[in-house]
Amino acid sequence: MTTIAFKGGILAADRRSTVSTLGSSEELETVVYDNSTRKIAHVQCADGFVRMVAVSGISSYLGRVERWVADGMQGEHPAPGEAMAIIFSPPGLLHVVTEYGVDEFTIADFAFGSGAAFALGAMSAGASAIEAVKIAAKYDAGTGSEVNFVTIDAAEVQSA
Repeated sequence: MTTIAFKGGILAADRRSTVSTLGSSEELETVVYDNSTRKIAHVQCADGFVRMVAVSGISSYLGRVERWVADGMQGEHPAPGEAMAIIFSPPGLLHVVTEYGVDEFTIADFAFGSGAAFALGAMSAGASAIEAVKIAAKYDAGTGSEVNFVTIDAAEVQSA
């Protein structure tokens, strides 16, 4: 679970991750790790463009997506069934990577994950992507309150 939002050239994501296991009593036990997970990246690509990447589902998936994007998104995409990646490319293109393939869209504001509805509502009321993720965290148990963000013209991921 996560919330990732994009608006005005800023991509923001919460940093919460959860691990669920079946405990000895046959009940599902969930451990929450706040502020421990990086879900977004800023990727300098061989074609000279900078792309912003976000993942949900499996946080370890981010490294594989970063390498695939840096290599020009050629060949087999690295999407397992439990994960999803969003790639923002200039000029205003959005690539959605799932186990079914890669789809391309033109879009301005976007949010996905368990808190997406809250984030989209916040952005349509004037909130930035960063503020939208923080607002989603107030109403969605799967979204953490600590936020990382990246802008299309920055060289690194920052925290808010």
